[in-house]
Amino acid sequence: MDESPQKNLVHSPEFDRQWEFVSPRPALSPSNSVAGTSLVIEGNGDRLAFGCWRGKVDLDIGKWYRASVEVRFNDIERPSLSIFAQVAKHFLVPTERQATRMIMAQTFKHGKDDDGNDIEFYFRASPGGRVEWSRPRVVEI
Repeated sequence: MDESPQKNLVHSPEFDRQWEFVSPRPALSPSNSVAGTSLVIEGNGDRLAFGCWRGKVDLDIGKWYRASVEVRFNDIERPSLSIFAQVAKHFLVPTERQATRMIMAQTFKHGKDDDGNDIEFYFRASPGGRVEWSRPRVVEI
């Protein structure tokens, strides 16, 4: 994972504040919590459960960025379907993958205002399992 000395542009990367959990419907909301320096989402028994942790990132239009996050997971049948992340509408993709851990990352140009400045960690389509998101990082390149 990128540990360059450049400034991390993620607001509150240790998850101590400024993050919110959102779900389109309360009945579909998976369980969520903060565990130390990780954001956690767990299945609630319903395969239709869907939700995400949302934070903010300082981005400027026209600049290039590198985003990454570490993900640990267990008891999820199809991680590639159930776990995804994005920064300003740019999807992060697995760059390193092990049995229960992966690094998701993406290099992107922030192109327009309506792409926003959100960083989001999603969980969906799994009745059970647990996902822990940690070490979010966005740096200008």
